[in-house]
Amino acid sequence: MLADDSGLEVRALGGRPGVATAYYGGVGLSWAERRAALLEELRRTGAGDRRCRFVCALHFVGDDDRELATFATVQGEVAAEDRGVAGFSFDPIFVYPPAGKTFAELSEGEKNAVSHRAIAVTALVCALETAYKIGA
Repeated sequence: MLADDSGLEVRALGGRPGVATAYYGGVGLSWAERRAALLEELRRTGAGDRRCRFVCALHFVGDDDRELATFATVQGEVAAEDRGVAGFSFDPIFVYPPAGKTFAELSEGEKNAVSHRAIAVTALVCALETAYKIGA
């Protein structure tokens, strides 16, 4: 069994939305509405600090009850408005500073090379290969 929890943590919002990312702003909102709500809340704080990070935690439990877990983050900043059309969730407002682009402006390959999920999955695959001696 594999479980995944990913979310966005915004420093000026005390780390929110965090584990509640998928429900930020209320039940039934679209991702565009969730992003707008986050941008409005951030604006109301008056904080100039726009630092944030995406987080991914993966937990694997094998048929043999062996457990493996990985955790990865990618640092960014909250954009002032939606930028780009790729991706999903908060990607259009997550600026990846080394590229100067939001995740929604990156190509799929560019995003997959640096995303929190890609890093966590790569680490989990390595842990699985070691634990189960795959490819040895």
